[in-house]
Amino acid sequence: MNRARAALALAAVTALACFGCGPARAPELAVSAPPTSAPPPPPVPVPEDTEAGSRPPREGLRSCDAIRLDVSIAKLRASRRGAWLAAIFAAEPRLAPTKRKIVPFEVADEARLCGRAPLAWEAVVIRHALPAARVDEALAVYGARIDHGGPFDFGVPGAHASKIRIADDVWTAIVRDQAPHELWLLAPEAARASVTDHSEKAGEDPMPAPLAVRARVHDPASRFSWAAHELGGVVTLDLGLTLLPDGAARLEGTAAASSPEAAKEVARRITATVERAAGTFFVRVALRGILSGFSAVAIGDRVKITMPVSAPELDSLLALVAASLGAHLPEPVAFATSEVPITRRRQGREAGDLRQDRAWPTRSRLSVGEDVAGQAKVLAKSTCLPRDFPGRGSPS
Repeated sequence: MNRARAALALAAVTALACFGCGPARAPELAVSAPPTSAPPPPPVPVPEDTEAGSRPPREGLRSCDAIRLDVSIAKLRASRRGAWLAAIFAAEPRLAPTKRKIVPFEVADEARLCGRAPLAWEAVVIRHALPAARVDEALAVYGARIDHGGPFDFGVPGAHASKIRIADDVWTAIVRDQAPHELWLLAPEAARASVTDHSEKAGEDPMPAPLAVRARVHDPASRFSWAAHELGGVVTLDLGLTLLPDGAARLEGTAAASSPEAAKEVARRITATVERAAGTFFVRVALRGILSGFSAVAIGDRVKITMPVSAPELDSLLALVAASLGAHLPEPVAFATSEVPITRRRQGREAGDLRQDRAWPTRSRLSVGEDVAGQAKVLAKSTCLPRDFPGRGSPS
């Protein structure tokens, strides 16, 4: 059953990555004393707010080689449900507006998040178009949230540093003279190495223009324990999400396997797991059959993954995420038709296409305040998700 439950999480992971997954972005800083001629100071210590030994040392930008998530916040803002996404972002503590009306979702254009474990980011690169004064103001707000926060002498020429706190995360914020419209949020113990040895990872392999979200994961089976069986034998997993003008979306990706035989086995396992999840009542009704178009096809030593998502399906997913965060959406969830039967016949098992054999009536209207909130609680606490899936609540 755990594998079947994992499929629902696998379908939602790209959309969930857009909101509530990374530390808040703050505009940058352009305040710091010029580097001195004295020898460079020792490496930046872990802030006193961090318990020494409570977790392994973080790697900063070096962790981009493990998990890298690129998000075009500008595309999310411009999408059909940009107002919904703004409300969802604002409900996540690390992305919430500050008392001085600094709204991360409104001022950031792009973000790159890196880490070695899902949702445990060790470096965040934010690109924006803010003036330096606004950057200074934002960093002052976040610096005031921690003892001895604010600008400090980093000791690296051209790099201006500030110690800040965003929600429960302590960061070393870096603004470089050569890129004043970039803000780096780095794990304090890895800040110096990130700037001096791994700075190229902040901008390498930029996301193609059509995509709104892109993720690259190396050795995904070891990083997503809830999908270890399905992803066993995958070397790298690349996923990209495109938002379409009509409100629909398209998820496409490639799983690079160790051999053609391994690719066939990966495609078979993923298809079987998603098929089982697609048949559950929750996916068919609450998420309007969102997995019914999933396809995983082995081509050589790669598995091509595609999943079209209709506008009503995407709306249902966003509404559930909003309800689980307590976000108030600016308008009720309403769909064009009173009843949308999900009648998609199964075609080509070898190709991995999933087609439902029965028609399931779905609700024409979901109340954000009642129905969706209740469904979100079911999603968070029920056995639809494996126990180790990030964000799953414990049954009360």
